[in-house]
Amino acid sequence: MTNSPNKNRKRIAVFIDGSSFYYLQRDCLRWWIDPSRILDWIDDNLGSVTDANYYASLGQDNNNNQHGYLTALAHNGFRVVTKNVKIFDRPDGTKGYKTSVEIDIIIDMFNTIDNYDEVVLVSGSGEYAKVMETLRARGKSIFVISTKGVIGSDLLFVAGSNFRDLADMRPDVEKNPN
Repeated sequence: MTNSPNKNRKRIAVFIDGSSFYYLQRDCLRWWIDPSRILDWIDDNLGSVTDANYYASLGQDNNNNQHGYLTALAHNGFRVVTKNVKIFDRPDGTKGYKTSVEIDIIIDMFNTIDNYDEVVLVSGSGEYAKVMETLRARGKSIFVISTKGVIGSDLLFVAGSNFRDLADMRPDVEKNPN
């Protein structure tokens, strides 16, 4: 995280919905992103990143790769918030899986509202549309980073020109293959 000290720059709080972030890379983009490079892009293009938050869902098979990834995020300036996946029985007898990091993200956005000028959400979930609309009504600038094919139309409508497609950011944010 660059954290440029220029007081004339906007203070940016970043909130990454880890589940949405993972699936948009795996299923839609089909290439991997370095979250630290997203922070660098934000710092270069939007303002000073003052707070970076990453929310992850942990399954029962919480493996070493996920643990290593989350530890690396913490070492790169992210506050990492984890939540266990809840397993439930569906009426047809199959297992269902549910997490609710969305509520944690929303609560944190409002609990820290005085600490930022602009909120950057990295997610495609349309569930955040009303939240982003409310933050804008409370005087905050909003910005959404996601990708087409994943972003909910209601979230895209709220973001408008304050949406950036990760596909267009690839040279700036792709994880180096080495």
